[in-house]
Amino acid sequence: MIMRRKEVKEHGTKKMIEGVFEKGHTCLIFEDLITSGASIFETITPIEEVGMHVKDIVVFLDREHGGKKRLEEKGYNMHAVLTLSKMVDILHENRRISSETKNEICKFVGAKEIK
Repeated sequence: MIMRRKEVKEHGTKKMIEGVFEKGHTCLIFEDLITSGASIFETITPIEEVGMHVKDIVVFLDREHGGKKRLEEKGYNMHAVLTLSKMVDILHENRRISSETKNEICKFVGAKEIK
């Protein structure tokens, strides 16, 4: 298990990637959500710079703003537990949001409106 720091600390190990790993290891990345994919690429880069390989990324929520496509274009596999449109469908089906709210969100993510 490793962790990517946002910036190298002045104390401690002074490393961007913390944890136990060896060059050549394969790293599975876990993220809470993806929008454009920019922050995931910020994680992938230093991991690959220390000699590990990244093939797959697991995210809890895909906001469906192109991040998955960008990752796949670079050869990575992204797996989402839930997409924003699926979450909206569930909320609507369970009467937690109105049809109007669902349509507004669908327009936001570029999905079809409901009838």
